[in-house]
Amino acid sequence: MLEDGRAAPRVPPASKEVVAKLPIITITEEVLNTLGNDAECAICKENLVVNDEMQELPCKHTFHPPCLKPWLDGHNSCPICRHELQTDDHDYESWKEREKEAEEERKGAANAIRGGEYMYV
Repeated sequence: MLEDGRAAPRVPPASKEVVAKLPIITITEEVLNTLGNDAECAICKENLVVNDEMQELPCKHTFHPPCLKPWLDGHNSCPICRHELQTDDHDYESWKEREKEAEEERKGAANAIRGGEYMYV
């Protein structure tokens, strides 16, 4: 429920075009050493091995493509950090933009009232 009593719209799945353009990276020995031997796909929990192909989200989290696809068919965000991807739902995207503008407005008003310092409550 939003502050003004309205319900937030249902979150649509990620845009098929955006999902199709997500990069595929191949796990190398170097990448595996950086991630550590216990690195895993956060969805299926299988340990990563050299030559695994992983799909990378804009937030840099990676997943096996067959694991990520069903998630993004029903969600528009990273399963780990909830970074949102664009959707094909124009109404939802417009709502998100309005919410972002309203938040900026609230921050600006709070900043002006407090003389330029934000108070976090």
